[in-house]
Amino acid sequence: MLNRNRLAAAALLALGAAFATAVQAVEICKWIDRDGAVHYSDVPLAGRPCVERISIRHPDPLENVRAQERRAELLRRLEQTREEEARSQASQSAQASRAAQRAQRCSSAREELRFLKEAEGLRLLRPGKEGEEPAMVWLDDAQREALIEAWRLQVQAWCETASQEPEAPPRALAVPPPAR
Repeated sequence: MLNRNRLAAAALLALGAAFATAVQAVEICKWIDRDGAVHYSDVPLAGRPCVERISIRHPDPLENVRAQERRAELLRRLEQTREEEARSQASQSAQASRAAQRAQRCSSAREELRFLKEAEGLRLLRPGKEGEEPAMVWLDDAQREALIEAWRLQVQAWCETASQEPEAPPRALAVPPPAR
């Protein structure tokens, strides 16, 4: 019984190999008859030599499946590349937006610092803190110098370094000194 199974398995294997070979390639014989007519046949005729042997390859049925798998993999890679490019563009756009905001804040901080330095001899008001009375507070010389230093640090933070975004100090208003 065991030998019979082995024999059957061997026969099936041999048939499969022969079928696979037969399916993948066929040889065609080109021959010419007595009248000079050209004929093609997969079975050579006795007494008629083949002038040319032509091998025709049939596609492997699995080749189509493999081609579809390769195509699917290439499409997946293409989609992945497009997603990476989209993320990169979004990141570059966000960086450009942050750079524009930083430039705007730098410009505002420089303008405020210039205003404070040019307001020499003027009394300065700053908005009061939330819940503080009065709503506007007069600055003395020490407070004015502290405010100038705070805005100088803002200019340094926004314009000269790439540090974390600083919190802006309060803005001041210039008021002419009272008439004496």
